[in-house]
Amino acid sequence: MGVMADAEHLEVLLQGTVAWNAWRQVNPKIMPDLRGAQLRGMDLSSAELHGADLSGAQLREAHLRRAVLHKVRLAGADLRWANLDEADLREAYLRQADLSGAHMREADMRGVYLREAYLCGANLTGANLTMADLRAARLCEAHLSEAQLHIARLRHADLSKADLREANFRGAQLRQTCLRGANLQEANFRWANVVMSDLYEADMTQADLRWANLSVSDLRYACLSEADLRGANLRGANLSAANLMKARLVETNFEEANLEGCAIYGISAWELKLEGARQVNLCITPEDEPAIIVDNLEVAQFLYLHLHNTSIRDVIGTIGKKIVLIVGDFSEERLEALEAVREVLRQYHYVPVFLACASSDAHAKLGTLELLAQLARFVLVDVTEAALPIDIVDAILGHISVPVQPIAWQPAMPPNEALWADRLSSDSLLPTYRYADAKAIWTSLYTDCLLAAETKAKVMLDLVPA
Repeated sequence: MGVMADAEHLEVLLQGTVAWNAWRQVNPKIMPDLRGAQLRGMDLSSAELHGADLSGAQLREAHLRRAVLHKVRLAGADLRWANLDEADLREAYLRQADLSGAHMREADMRGVYLREAYLCGANLTGANLTMADLRAARLCEAHLSEAQLHIARLRHADLSKADLREANFRGAQLRQTCLRGANLQEANFRWANVVMSDLYEADMTQADLRWANLSVSDLRYACLSEADLRGANLRGANLSAANLMKARLVETNFEEANLEGCAIYGISAWELKLEGARQVNLCITPEDEPAIIVDNLEVAQFLYLHLHNTSIRDVIGTIGKKIVLIVGDFSEERLEALEAVREVLRQYHYVPVFLACASSDAHAKLGTLELLAQLARFVLVDVTEAALPIDIVDAILGHISVPVQPIAWQPAMPPNEALWADRLSSDSLLPTYRYADAKAIWTSLYTDCLLAAETKAKVMLDLVPA
């Protein structure tokens, strides 16, 4: 048999808020025993319930707007779809309480104990949860925009797909927290501990992550556009395919992190810690411009300035002579070949930069190609699919003063094979390198292609006799 409420206390409460508050005023020292009380749907708005024991109570769909629940015990209580807007829940004890779908907008919940509580779909917009204990609480799809979670404890909490726009997590403990798919736009995570957390596909646009610890966290496909990551610790984090466009990265720790496939247009990167980081296939251009792919976060700024700032371009000189520009239109079935080319180049200490260029947009990208080629040791042009216009081929050979090495997939007949062959007399053009598959690239690219291109580069730079 369950614990029963004190019959006298329950009788008074059932008379309504006015009678209850009057009774509390007359009996201020009595701590009401309302354990297991059946109060479903009851209107207790503005009720003075401070210090009461409502453990296991049935308060489903109850009206508790502006109720005083300071230090109330509500462990295991059923508060599903209850209205607690603007209620005083300071230091209330709600362990394992069910608040699914409840309304707690602007509620004062400082120091509240919600460990293992259920708050999925609850509305806590603007609630003050400073120093709240939400460890292992379930808040999936909850609404916490503009909520105060300063120094709150959220270890192992589930905040997947929650609305946390402009929420304040400053100094909060979020170790091993699930924030998968959450909306964290403009949220404040300054000094927060978010170690080993799940932020897959989370939207952290313009979030303040200064000095936050996000080490070993999953940030795959997360949006960190315009986020402030100054001093943040992302050691060992997985940022594969994350959006870092226009992010502020000053003294940010990316040691051992995976940055593969990140979009990094417009980043501000200074004094980064990148030892052991995987930096491959980083896109330095915005979505509406030709994709330019690089392999170094800090080099990205340099390349973009070279493309868009004439003053910087004039003083660059030979700083980029380990860069190899790859130009081509790689279909889905040949992406493995492209990756093999990049990996072999990295193995021999070159820096691959990829410019996607199809025949349909070759004219639009010619200027970009020429600027990037100025930085390159040599250029690899894949001629398998892209039938480049004749004037583009002539422009490449006429305006680029570095070796140009055509490469082609052997099973296919390049559409402009003859066009390149007719121009072999050009000082910069090398014979076409053919590959059967990615495996062949691994075994023969260096010996059959890169060595000749490197030798040609040295000749053109007058480093060795022709």
